[in-house]
Amino acid sequence: MTSKICFFLLFTIFAQFNLLHAQIQTRSTKSSDEELKEKLLTKFKKYKKLEANILTNYGNIRVQLFPAQAPITVDNFIELAEGNKEFIDVRSPEQEKITKPYYDGLKIHRISPNFIIQMGCPLGNGTSGPGYTLPLEPSPLRSFDGPGMLAMAKRDGRSDGGQFFITLVPAKFLDENYSIFGKVVDGMDVVQSIGKVPTLPNERPKKKILITEIKIDRSLRK
Repeated sequence: MTSKICFFLLFTIFAQFNLLHAQIQTRSTKSSDEELKEKLLTKFKKYKKLEANILTNYGNIRVQLFPAQAPITVDNFIELAEGNKEFIDVRSPEQEKITKPYYDGLKIHRISPNFIIQMGCPLGNGTSGPGYTLPLEPSPLRSFDGPGMLAMAKRDGRSDGGQFFITLVPAKFLDENYSIFGKVVDGMDVVQSIGKVPTLPNERPKKKILITEIKIDRSLRK
């Protein structure tokens, strides 16, 4: 009986230690994320407007970015698009880290009719990304209240580092659960055209739809 009690006490202490360690790590991560967010908000203050031109073989999609509400997400998107951020090349046998424009040549790999189109997976099947995730940045100031909203996909309760989607219709049930970081301001007809491409049962488009390049436009405050 004594040995069982000792084992139970040791197990309880070990479990409490693991819980405390996890809580400390979570607080540390949150603190680090908040510090990064403040730093990026200061960085973005000099811009009056930030826009992205998503060039595809179906046409161009112009997007206004929302750095004030999702600074970490917007910064990551810009750095990947312009080839300034290192990521894991999942298509190479060595899984090496490389730095180049991440989105160039990637497929729009998912079309969910009357819902979303999704892109940003190097393998083109929705299973991969740049090798990291991002903190969620939901904002009460942004809503999926119409078509054309950009948001990061989710992975393990966080934002995926590279995959994002564009809504085809209002989807307010997604509010507060995803990081909205932009909105289509021109080329919604292109988005809707892509959304009508026939798909396989797994929502993969039957035609090849590619991002050829993403260009970032910056307008400085005067």
